[in-house]
Amino acid sequence: MWVFYPPDFDPAKKWPLVQVVHGGPYSAITNDFSFRWNPQLWAAQGWVVGVVNFHGSSGFGQRFTDSITGDIGNKPLTDILRATDWF
Repeated sequence: MWVFYPPDFDPAKKWPLVQVVHGGPYSAITNDFSFRWNPQLWAAQGWVVGVVNFHGSSGFGQRFTDSITGDIGNKPLTDILRATDWF
């Protein structure tokens, strides 16, 4: 998961959270700049931003990518909810 913090982030304070759920399913969010996926803009406005590369995302091996075949919604949703709990 990528995590983006506001420029003046203080971990002692509470911050609003937004999860950027990327499309796919067989793709991942990388560290490349994009005008479409730009969590830095959200962070600059005072949000903590989580971007989960959930089950089915590329970059973690074919088995991880194929793990959602026939069950496209459950594992990605579980990954996003677990990330929310982590925050």
